[in-house]
Amino acid sequence: MEDIELIVAIVAGFFSLLGGFFGAFLTRRTEYEKWLRQQRSIAFAGFISHLNQFRKVAVDILYDTGLDQEDKDMAISECFYELNSQELLVRLYLTGRSRERFSELKSEIWSAYSPAVNQTTRLATLRNATSEIQAIFERALHG
Repeated sequence: MEDIELIVAIVAGFFSLLGGFFGAFLTRRTEYEKWLRQQRSIAFAGFISHLNQFRKVAVDILYDTGLDQEDKDMAISECFYELNSQELLVRLYLTGRSRERFSELKSEIWSAYSPAVNQTTRLATLRNATSEIQAIFERALHG
């Protein structure tokens, strides 16, 4: 009878330890996923903020009558350069396929702000690219 009680105690202790380790593992995994989602949100929000800032400055450059087309191209490229660092940060949180598409869309936005592109085409490109970028971000955040 003592042997059975000893075995029951050992088995109960073993399963208690196993449950504790399993619970700690699940808690750690859940906290990691929460942290990752927060970091993604921060990176994505930063990119969107920088993109809106770029658009605002680029429009001012495009309608500046004191600059010729070459100077406008150069000024827009310099302005767009700041968005590149945000792109690199965002790419860290995306998967392979969406990472490449995201970079393509960012390049489409840049080329849409060439002074040679008319406003209708620019706005259509911007609308399509930003909505697709938004969809990429949503998939990354919500799985």
